[in-house]
Amino acid sequence: MKLIMRGWLMLLLFGTIFLMLTAACGGDDNNDDSADDDDDSGIDDDDAVDDDAADDDAADDDAADDDLTDDDTEPADDDSADDDDLTPPPGCDTLQDGWNTGFMVDGVARAFYIDLPAGAEESYPWPVVFNWHGFGDTAANMRTLIEGLVDNPDMPFIGITPEDSNLLFDWDIMDATDPNNRELRLFDELLAEVDKCWGVDRDRIYTMGFSFGGGICDMLGVLRGDIIASIATCSGVYGSDPENVIPYAVANWPELTTENKYVEFRLHGGILDNMILPFGKYGENDKTYLNENGHDYIDCIHPYIHNMGFLYMGPETFIEFFNDHPYGTTTSPYAEDMPADYPKTCTYSPKN
Repeated sequence: MKLIMRGWLMLLLFGTIFLMLTAACGGDDNNDDSADDDDDSGIDDDDAVDDDAADDDAADDDAADDDLTDDDTEPADDDSADDDDLTPPPGCDTLQDGWNTGFMVDGVARAFYIDLPAGAEESYPWPVVFNWHGFGDTAANMRTLIEGLVDNPDMPFIGITPEDSNLLFDWDIMDATDPNNRELRLFDELLAEVDKCWGVDRDRIYTMGFSFGGGICDMLGVLRGDIIASIATCSGVYGSDPENVIPYAVANWPELTTENKYVEFRLHGGILDNMILPFGKYGENDKTYLNENGHDYIDCIHPYIHNMGFLYMGPETFIEFFNDHPYGTTTSPYAEDMPADYPKTCTYSPKN
């Protein structure tokens, strides 16, 4: 039945999705250093890359040997530093602060912004926050949410804002069972390369996103939830939740079976959060779905339409949530009381 439904629902979805307004995460204007769309442009030889031009010298496409997502990789114990964390990272010449292009993953050149905290070269390891934009948006615009937060005193971090794969829905979000899924592979390879360059704190690997970018975060929760510390999205969606009729009927995601019962934060617009797809309803559905699968859930409902969520709660609240939920947090510290700066519409929903 699911396969039969996929045929006509896919046609319906393809026909309507382009009616969606640009999901601009609190603003429609891209900043002047927007990402170049050429997938085959490379990294400039200079130490800094101009935002609107890059040299043809592409990044090396040999992946880091010690991939953090290998099945035999164990996260650091909560009460002691991982042995790898005590060894300075070897360094690399493939990544740089700012705009990066030509990072080869399975023969595809990817582009992204990296924002480094002060002292990134002198200290290690670092928390890492992946930051995924919504449908029709750009990495340049999404980057504005976190680039000014990387030096926050509570949890300075390395911020990574990828550009999309230029597919029908921007991201490779439909088939999460494919081991060569582009966003999964980018996450794996980029995380490993960042570890070589600056060192990754394995207790503090996070992902945040908006709309379809939130869906990428949830897909990574399904596929890489055993290394991700916690997830925060504005209007995300689990394609593996049967209650989310679309995308569940047209997408192909495995079940959520991670041993690490990460906590998820979801900001959404309730009944107003509809952009062809009912993202507000997804928030309610996924709360039940995650609770039933052993995950605590923080639910915050804003009173605005789909792409205005960050007017209600700034991205600094996402970073605050991350800082309070490192790897191994199975019961949220928000179970007793929400942070004082959280709106009254935020509620804690415990695992079943």
